Amino acid sequence: MAGTGKPLGKMIIEMDLNSAKLTSSLTAVKRSLKTSESQMKAQMAILIALIIG
Repeated sequence: MAGTGKPLGKMIIEMDLNSAKLTSSLTAVKRSLKTSESQMKAQMAILIALIIG
């Protein structure tokens, strides 16, 4: 697929999300955010239970 890139001097550089390993990084960030959200919900449930009960 060398014909699809933009020439940089005499060289064509082509990079997709997989070769940049961006996809796995975004998946890790998403997993981390989901874990943080779950922990926050658990802490809020405890706090509410302590305040109400």
